[in-house]
This record gives sequence, C-alpha cells and structure tokens, in this order.
Amino acid sequence: MQYRTLGNSNLSLSELCFGPMRWDDVKEGGEKAFNRAVDLGVNVIHSSYEYNTIDQLGGACIGKHSKRNQLHHIIKVSTLIMVKLGLISSFFESESRMH
Repeated sequence: MQYRTLGNSNLSLSELCFGPMRWDDVKEGGEKAFNRAVDLGVNVIHSSYEYNTIDQLGGACIGKHSKRNQLHHIIKVSTLIMVKLGLISSFFESESRMH
C-alpha cells in the first residue's frame, strides 16, 4: 500500500479508500471486503450517516476485526457532513493530536 501525508499534518493516509456506500448486506460480502482492505493496508474509510452504513461498519466490521484494538490508530472515517459544514480540517487536526 502506498501512503501520502495529509497536508502538513503527521497523518499518513493510504492512497486507496474503502467506501461502503452501496452495502446491502454487511454480513456477507461487505465484512469480507472490509477485512481484506484493512489487511492490505487501507487506513481511510469513507462513510457517512447519509449512506446508512456507518452503524453497520462499526458494529459488524470494525468491532469484529482481528486488529480492532489497533484500528483507532490507522482508520480515519470521513463524512460528507463534515465537508459540508466546513469541519473537515478541525477533524483532521484533532485526529493528528491523538497519535
């Protein structure tokens, strides 16, 4: 996996992003796809409350993944709502302070 640094922060984000927008059944293909993406190094998950997948993503996927105790260090969840409200820069600043 190739990574890029976000602006002048210390966040190293994968060039590929995982997006569960069109999941119909998380328990089947969605969970398997999520696990494979994380195992391959994807650390950017794009989801939104508008997609109605964010609860499924957290419970069915992140909560069950074998690296779940490490995921808070590698996964950044972005939402379209943050962009619309102009909060995306403060979101990334708060995330970078956590590392």
